[in-house]
Amino acid sequence: MLFPDDLFPRVLQESYFSFSGADYLYFEDKVEFYSLNYRTRKIQSFQELIYCMEVVLWLNEDLDWEQFIAMALWISDRTNGKTIRTYSEKNVTDACVRVYDQRRKPYVNNYRRIIFNPAKRIDRAKKMSIVGKVCGGMKRRISTQQIYDVVEESMAEGVKIRLKDIAVSLGVTQQTITNHVIDDIKEMIKEHNRLLN
Repeated sequence: MLFPDDLFPRVLQESYFSFSGADYLYFEDKVEFYSLNYRTRKIQSFQELIYCMEVVLWLNEDLDWEQFIAMALWISDRTNGKTIRTYSEKNVTDACVRVYDQRRKPYVNNYRRIIFNPAKRIDRAKKMSIVGKVCGGMKRRISTQQIYDVVEESMAEGVKIRLKDIAVSLGVTQQTITNHVIDDIKEMIKEHNRLLN
């Protein structure tokens, strides 16, 4: 945990879900997931420190100012082992006043289909097995022919062809397209885009 429970009890450091005794929850559409529980790396910058405080406030809307600033000042002190440098009380307080007043939604860097119940002890291998069984068949399979069809359609429309656009068109990631596009198609795209310039 980023903030020790003995110093800051009853402060959520991870998105809350009601499990009703289940080992995990599955969501058809990915859900936003914030967590400060499993940080092993020290905070590297003042911006990262402020982001952590935004997450704390987002997860604990009713957190009072005194506890919020106490948490910020505690974490901003290098001697507590959570940050690589100590930040001045004035800088931390000034930034936290803005965070507390604005209460903006922090950037979400984690979306999940499966959320494991933190109250259950499930080892990593079992978690990966569950994720594989539940989500493994969800990956969209594509063929070279599908990529070729999208490229031909774009050529007919006379538009520049980008791998990102092919990915959007097929509903997969750009990395998936990169992995599946063959040299012949790459050459077609290159030549088509050259002629458009």
